[in-house]
Amino acid sequence: MARGSIIKTENKNGSITYYIKYRDPSGKQIKKAIGPRKRDAEHVLTETARKLHRGEYQKPSDVYFSELSGKWLKLKKHIRPKTFNAYKNHIDLRLNPAFGNIKIRQIRQEIIEGFMSELNSSSLSPSTRKRTLTILKSILRKAVEWGYLSRNPAEFVKSPKQTKVEMSFIGPKEMEKLIKITDDWHRALILTACYTGMRAGELLGLKWEDIDFEENKISVKRTLQQKKFYEPKSPSSKRTIIVPPIVIESLRQHKVLQSLLAGECELIFTNQKGRPINYRNFLMRVFKKALKEVGIKEIRFHDLRHSYAAALISSGENIKFIQKQLGHSSIKQTLDVYGHLLGNIEKEAPERLSKVFGTTTVLQDKTLKEIKA
Repeated sequence: MARGSIIKTENKNGSITYYIKYRDPSGKQIKKAIGPRKRDAEHVLTETARKLHRGEYQKPSDVYFSELSGKWLKLKKHIRPKTFNAYKNHIDLRLNPAFGNIKIRQIRQEIIEGFMSELNSSSLSPSTRKRTLTILKSILRKAVEWGYLSRNPAEFVKSPKQTKVEMSFIGPKEMEKLIKITDDWHRALILTACYTGMRAGELLGLKWEDIDFEENKISVKRTLQQKKFYEPKSPSSKRTIIVPPIVIESLRQHKVLQSLLAGECELIFTNQKGRPINYRNFLMRVFKKALKEVGIKEIRFHDLRHSYAAALISSGENIKFIQKQLGHSSIKQTLDVYGHLLGNIEKEAPERLSKVFGTTTVLQDKTLKEIKA
């Protein structure tokens, strides 16, 4: 039986908070708020009693949130720079200003819910608010693992509802215009992006050994970010893409041009000195410039991936094939992202079905006469 007791307290707003009360090894009485569920309090009290019995008990730490968030961030040094910088921005811009000068053990669920309420009334997007809470939960979960806290005060805080953002994409004719207006050196890159749906990092990480010129296939084996190679973002992202012949022909031409200007290169898409492309420079000097020249609304480079998926869906392509081409882990993921586009092809369904099943009448003349009679 756990050593100590559980106290149920009704708060002014009508909510319930359970506390545990026990004595530490020095004999000092400790009272600690756990949360609204009695079973959580029972669990924490049992664990505390076990640690006291085994001599593993640690005094609640006075570590501040800013110190903990710094330690948490150091554990993320191995991840991709883009993701690491995103974590750091969430911490520097929102979490540390709100919690940095508060001791970890003083952070309560109601404080976090107050913070989220302010965040939800701000101009930040739902995805940014949700990501901020996810990072906060992860930091406080680590505090539990390290023994700074007995429970995560953010565990039951609900994530903000995320509204579906309207997807941007261009059609095949606009893709063709964009490809034609792009300069010779970068044309194959834009064309491959449009006709394969590959992510920017996957394209920039492509090597000539990844191209099967005979079978019209491209193998995605790595991604390039800030001059470093990484594994694809998920196991399903490591895939083989079937491409139309125009992609293979464009790459053949690009290889000849590259050998003339940059010499023999391992990477497919390089600058004219044979070095990896600076993605930011490419966006400003090539991609956005081409969009403007051809008169296409400004879209992100990543929207070419959406455009590719939309083109496949509008042509009635098999959803399983689309999933594999895009490198999604499941059909559900593909439908979650692009399912709303499927409705656009319903009007054309009867015509497609008639091509499959034909239009021959199955009613015999005798049957028709009987019906008419």
